[in-house]
Amino acid sequence: MAGPRGWTTRGGGPIYPTRVQPSSATGLSGDALGQRFADLSAFLRAHEGLWRPRPFAHPRLPWAEAHPEVAAWLEGLSPAQLLALDRDPTPFLDAAPPAFAAWGRARAPLVAVPALPARAPPLPPRAPRHIPARKWGQIRAFLGAAAPALEPPVARAVDWCAGKGHLGRTLAQSSGLRVDLLERNPALCTSGDGLAKEAGAPLCFHPVDVLAEGRAHLDAHAAAVGLHACGILWRTLLADAAATGAAAAVAPCCYHHLGGARRYAPQSAAGAAAGLELLQGDLRLAVAEERVVRPALSSARRHEQRYRLGLDLLLREASGDDRYFPQGPLPKALWALPFPQFCREAAEYLGRPLPSVFDPQDALRAAERRAHQVAALESVRSLFRRPLELWLVLDAALAQQEAGRRVVVGTFCAEAETPRNLMILSRPSGAR
Repeated sequence: MAGPRGWTTRGGGPIYPTRVQPSSATGLSGDALGQRFADLSAFLRAHEGLWRPRPFAHPRLPWAEAHPEVAAWLEGLSPAQLLALDRDPTPFLDAAPPAFAAWGRARAPLVAVPALPARAPPLPPRAPRHIPARKWGQIRAFLGAAAPALEPPVARAVDWCAGKGHLGRTLAQSSGLRVDLLERNPALCTSGDGLAKEAGAPLCFHPVDVLAEGRAHLDAHAAAVGLHACGILWRTLLADAAATGAAAAVAPCCYHHLGGARRYAPQSAAGAAAGLELLQGDLRLAVAEERVVRPALSSARRHEQRYRLGLDLLLREASGDDRYFPQGPLPKALWALPFPQFCREAAEYLGRPLPSVFDPQDALRAAERRAHQVAALESVRSLFRRPLELWLVLDAALAQQEAGRRVVVGTFCAEAETPRNLMILSRPSGAR
């Protein structure tokens, strides 16, 4: 049965293109990548005192003592206002103290990233069975923006860290390309294979660890795609694509997952020369958003933070030492306890003393005040979340460019769809 011009149907099923149609891409590329990276490096270095210290660990922040008007203004905002400020500082800048407004206005041009042009894939807007609606929107947007990486000579695609294969299955259905799916969890491979057969999609699952065996599945006729593969996994995708001549389209995520390393190793020569040393804890800032957290999870996080901060205040009082003592993971059962019992059992678990006498209600009220203060002061760090994220993405992109490849960085969807909306397109230099 004939479909639209240039497309055919197979067995009365979904419409498939007979070949991936050419597409152009704009975004940050060429010299603009290096210039933006240099500007971000200078901005982050100049303001390290604002984004490195974590408010929960410091009873007094140097920047707050230097700018008490900023700290007082932030602490005067309501929780709803702080959440809105975290989402978008721009509407607050006119009313903000001059120092905060200056930081926000200096940040704005640095985080402006062009959207990649997208060709809408022939997919229904409504999510099919087995795919959450939010994930479906991300998949549709990702495939629309990834089109340049799928152009000839690409003859097949490789879904990197495929899970159940939602991305790869959708790509096969919308493009007609053969798709190999790499997933180290055999149970997910089995589940995904069943979904692929149900959909009639031409897929082949490979139960492999991409860190050890992923490169063997790439060559100059392949395109590796990765939608929110974590940390070292998406960085390995790009490195292996460059080594084999494969094209790549990747949306980075979980920058702090370094494969066991505690310190970030710059990917590019420009990154190594930038003079910005980043520990794993620093990288968590790049993904520290509340906006996409489910309300129940957000409430649980606030409850845990309040308890932790209350315990922290009591431990400091008992020890006479005002330094932060890392609590680390605590048994889950503790969070359901009343606050006084939580403090006693958590302190015993940590092997730390509590004050011999304390009023639990006063301690909990102090914890609530401290939680609001920490959330307020954290708003300054949030100004640097996107700059740090973009710095990490551009570092990886520049490594590809330094390897002689054609690279474009842009957004593939709105932040409302996912805040991890940056995409790196990387192709061999001879690609059109």
